[in-house]
Amino acid sequence: MDKANIKIVLPTSLEWFKYPDNEPADDTLKLVITKTKAGTYGWNRAWYDGKYWHGSGSMSGVLAWADLNLEVIDEA
Repeated sequence: MDKANIKIVLPTSLEWFKYPDNEPADDTLKLVITKTKAGTYGWNRAWYDGKYWHGSGSMSGVLAWADLNLEVIDEA
């Protein structure tokens, strides 16, 4: 199996926005901080459709979000 020669450059810092005071203007992938009803904090990647968050877990307790601007470099 051949491996892909791809680098992903993560942002060195993130600007966090409190939700729901600040809603994303677009539906690109975001990093979100969540809090469950039991009080457990977590993080997830999600996108916002203008009304609801969509991610790989429960999105009912989103507290803040940051743009997840990843730079992908294909070195093939």
